[in-house]
Amino acid sequence: MANSDQVSKSLEQFIVARTQKLQADLLFGIKADTPVKTGRAQAGWVSVQQVSKVGDTGIIENLVPYIGWLEFGSDTVAPQAMVRNNLQRVSDK
Repeated sequence: MANSDQVSKSLEQFIVARTQKLQADLLFGIKADTPVKTGRAQAGWVSVQQVSKVGDTGIIENLVPYIGWLEFGSDTVAPQAMVRNNLQRVSDK
């Protein structure tokens, strides 16, 4: 019985570590792809919640008011799709 508990614990640790790395890679990629004019939008990306156990949700956010315009574009600005492109990139791994 102890062996299956050890395997279960090892598997959970692996999943949590892999998920944390995925979140860090996603944050790095989004920041790198965010256009820089003043640097405010790029600096606004933060991990506000890190995965610490199986079942947790990691949260990356940016509270800069115009981040949606950068992501999705507007009538005068082409979309940058920083989040969507990086979500696709990490999901392909």
